[in-house]
Amino acid sequence: MAEHKFRVFLLSRDWGPVLDLQFVAQARADDTLPDPVSWAELEAYIKQASSAYHPETLLAANQVWQTYVEER
Repeated sequence: MAEHKFRVFLLSRDWGPVLDLQFVAQARADDTLPDPVSWAELEAYIKQASSAYHPETLLAANQVWQTYVEER
């Protein structure tokens, strides 16, 4: 089984109080979360699974995604 790079990234750091930690907690525990290769893929997944996420999810997810892209 291939390593889930995005989940490993989520688990690899302390996100601190600045970010909506609800997104991080949910994403870490979400067994159906894809290993996205683009923001569009992650955004589409979040919108599809919107009942599981808070309204601030897209903002927090985008912040996490930008950090992920910068550190890859």
